Amino acid sequence: MGKLGVREKSLIHQVNRVPVSGPPGFGTGFIPAFLQDIDDPVDGAPGGVGNFNAHPSSTTNVYTTNNYIVSAQQDFIEDTDNGVPGSAGNFGGNSGGTTYSADGSTLQLVGTTFSEKDGGTTNAKLANMAANTIKLNNTGSPAAPIDGSVAQATAMLNVFLASGASHLKGLVPDPGVTGGTTKFLCEDATFKLVPSAGGGALVGLPGVVAGSASTTLTVTGLDLNTDGVYLLIYSFKNATASAPTISFYVNSDTTAGHYSSQRLAGSGSTAAATSSSISFLASMAAGTTCAVSGFAIVIKDPTGFVDCLSFAMQNQTGSTAPDVRISGILAVNNGTTNMTQFIISSSVASSLDTGSYCYPFKIVHA
Repeated sequence: MGKLGVREKSLIHQVNRVPVSGPPGFGTGFIPAFLQDIDDPVDGAPGGVGNFNAHPSSTTNVYTTNNYIVSAQQDFIEDTDNGVPGSAGNFGGNSGGTTYSADGSTLQLVGTTFSEKDGGTTNAKLANMAANTIKLNNTGSPAAPIDGSVAQATAMLNVFLASGASHLKGLVPDPGVTGGTTKFLCEDATFKLVPSAGGGALVGLPGVVAGSASTTLTVTGLDLNTDGVYLLIYSFKNATASAPTISFYVNSDTTAGHYSSQRLAGSGSTAAATSSSISFLASMAAGTTCAVSGFAIVIKDPTGFVDCLSFAMQNQTGSTAPDVRISGILAVNNGTTNMTQFIISSSVASSLDTGSYCYPFKIVHA
């Protein structure tokens, strides 16, 4: 390119409409005001004269080889590699096409108009958002996004709906302003009261099963003072030819005189009551075909004693006339001691056959 003539200088004056600072982020690609005074000498001084063709590129704000003034209609300086004034190029110095980049943002030139390229703006280029806000549109129709609050975002989300045709997952319904611990979220999407006193559930605790013919079975890990009441489910089969008595002992106290029991036995059309200073839980008839099964309730009464009320049915293979045993046991010497374990003991050695068991349950109140 040679010296600028009258026409070229006129064009320079026309493009002087572009601000001194240039479009944001365009680096050295903007049009400084001093270009209106550019001549041909090589001093490059703003407001003075400069050289389009051979000035060193290291000089700030001075245009080097292949920098051209575009037509007055486009009003910008182009930095192309093809050296054709008025054609498309790249302000950053890369060749070809219609992409103009600065600081990672991307613009595109369509005809004589700059526009933002799809996907070209990063989050870092957006304006800062207020703390704890979310980009959203809560108008119900197309609109520019806003920096909405958490409350505005929450209001746009689904609310959990009851099971059935209209079921919908979503936010938990508002439980109300009154605090409490007695309600739960029901399947019908409402908060309901936990069932009142009288409701509850049985919770199984570790029991014991005889792995071989045994004399005693011990259940540990209990806390009657805390749990208040236990339900025992038991079943014993006789492994001997003798008729054993089955006793219930609190903790490790196996002294018979420390217990008092009252029992009622029914067989056929007769019944008999017996009282003794032993801990009688149940009994089995003689022979390996005999067994006894039942349940017992263990509580701590208001006087501090441990009470056990047992209901048992004694039977043997082929018999159609089972005997029933009801017994009440009072651990008279237990006092206020907590029951942390109990022992099922047979009066006949190794008479509790393999598979005999006792399982405790605690009652959890609502």
